Amino acid sequence: MADRKFKVVESRPECTIIKAGMSDPVEESWCQRVVDGRLPEMMVDARPFVATGQAPDPGFYIGTHLSTPVRLSDGSVYGTLCCFSGPPTQRASAAEMDINRLRYTASLLATKLKPKLVELQEVEGDSLNRKFK
Repeated sequence: MADRKFKVVESRPECTIIKAGMSDPVEESWCQRVVDGRLPEMMVDARPFVATGQAPDPGFYIGTHLSTPVRLSDGSVYGTLCCFSGPPTQRASAAEMDINRLRYTASLLATKLKPKLVELQEVEGDSLNRKFK
């Protein structure tokens, strides 16, 4: 089973639930369930998803949860962008605006990643070609 790793985490200083460098099995993650379509990208109130077992209990309270895949131009998923809050958002319209911002950011990130990933593949491919010649 593969692990997911948190590369960048932004939170209030007093909120240290998740830190950059932490990892856990990807299959147990909420974000993987979003990618697979088992959970929606926007959960204004995530409590019912935990209560019914659709989302694993993370061991801490999650009110609103937003997650969207970073999809590359070939359709593959590079990773996800996600965020959550303690109390559920009071207005669904605010969560809708936030998920749209997150989707837009994921799209920008995918566009920025494409040239770097192509370059990396070329370098790795070149080194593989040299090994097997």
